[in-house]
Amino acid sequence: MNKNLKIYLFSIAITLGIIPGMFAQETTHAMHPPKPGIAGIPRITLFIPLHLDSALDNGKYRFGNHMPGYIANSLDFYNGAKIAANELSTEGHEAIIRVIDTRSPDYWDQYFKDTATNGTGVVISVAQSAAEIKAIAEKLRPLGVPLISLLPNDAGIGGYPEMMLANSTLKTHCEQIFRFLQRHHSIDNLVMLTPNGTAEGRLKAYFTEENKSTPSIPLKWKDRVFTDSMKTESLALLLDSNQLNVIISPTLNANHAQRLVKMLSSLSPKYRTAVFGMPTWETISFTKSDYKGVDVWYGTPFISTSGNVDLTEDFSKRFKELTNARPGDMGFRGYEITLRYLKTYLTYKNNFLEHINDRQFRIFNDFDFKPVSLRDNGQTDYLENKKVYMIKKTDGAIKSVMSP
Repeated sequence: MNKNLKIYLFSIAITLGIIPGMFAQETTHAMHPPKPGIAGIPRITLFIPLHLDSALDNGKYRFGNHMPGYIANSLDFYNGAKIAANELSTEGHEAIIRVIDTRSPDYWDQYFKDTATNGTGVVISVAQSAAEIKAIAEKLRPLGVPLISLLPNDAGIGGYPEMMLANSTLKTHCEQIFRFLQRHHSIDNLVMLTPNGTAEGRLKAYFTEENKSTPSIPLKWKDRVFTDSMKTESLALLLDSNQLNVIISPTLNANHAQRLVKMLSSLSPKYRTAVFGMPTWETISFTKSDYKGVDVWYGTPFISTSGNVDLTEDFSKRFKELTNARPGDMGFRGYEITLRYLKTYLTYKNNFLEHINDRQFRIFNDFDFKPVSLRDNGQTDYLENKKVYMIKKTDGAIKSVMSP
């Protein structure tokens, strides 16, 4: 890395190049300590669980040619952020980017030691659990530090109006699916099939609440329990051969999802069907012939093309040059979140939160951060991204991307 870079990347040393094709091809990351007098330079801190203490044994990588998924995802994000930093440097921006391994026992000491002299700036967190993001939020909330989290607020964090949740909650996903159905499928044969379970009941309640409170015409759907003993013949009785049958499936369970789609596939082509599931369905495989002919819909706040194929290919090329591998979803997110919001902060440092939805620095995704209140007083507890893209897969392949 050129010593004249204006992006100062510094952290504990990260040994790279251990597994060919996975790590960036450099000896270390960290490497340009700030010069005297740069305290006024804008800064951003990345909290990434890199698991260096567990991955390295006396400087040597412990897992041979294998990389655990929990390390690979974090490393993807790190390398995406690194590409963003290099791009910002090429454009002549000046900033400090600090990467802190949140699996290091003294990572808070690292953060507060540095911020004491260089200020707080913006923090991006790649926390891996609700408990972890809650602990981070509780430390940063008294400082009023803008915190961008890639996790939804399952921990119920409140009183932190500077916290931005880029990953939408399940409630928001259900609300956006409901509005999509209102707009595109209100006259189709709607069927709500809910498996037994606490989580499933909660998800179903989100749809019911939306239907009761909608200012528009409420949806009408047949409401049934999707029991383990339900037969294909019983399911067929709920369908209409003269209409598109739209099934709402409020479940996170992959087995329920696959069983339902398999049953519907067996009823085609007599019955045309589409199933609306939860965001976890993104990782469920529907490629086998058992699932053929059924449109599977789910929501996601993140897409990596957004119609700009050239940009996607350009980033993928740079990522491969850096790591000898193609980027995963977290690589795209590391690049986008770091580049977009550091540019926003550099441009609007004094009123950053007023510009977080601006499309000026849009890359792959639109974001729609809106205030959320958990209390009766209506005060903002955090900001949540309410933008959800609807993805349609048929035979395991993405066929369309739409906005509710």
